[in-house]
Amino acid sequence: MIGFFDIIQAYFTKLTGRFVMFSGRDMALLEGWRARGATAVAICRGIRDAVMHMVPRTAVIVIQINAIREDIRQQSRQLQELR
Repeated sequence: MIGFFDIIQAYFTKLTGRFVMFSGRDMALLEGWRARGATAVAICRGIRDAVMHMVPRTAVIVIQINAIREDIRQQSRQLQELR
């Protein structure tokens, strides 16, 4: 069975076209969000939102979760409010 971190990593790779190994800092953020009830879906939506907002402005593609943490937090909060 595919796990929480695998889902996020696979989504990130598919969306950006780049394989990523999460840094220790990224893993700490992901673990913290999961402990507070964030779902992999919420985190993936945050990644999507961040990447979609960045692509028109710059050719630089995000390679760290930490760099887009605010977009992910926003999606997580929105999904938690719907519960």
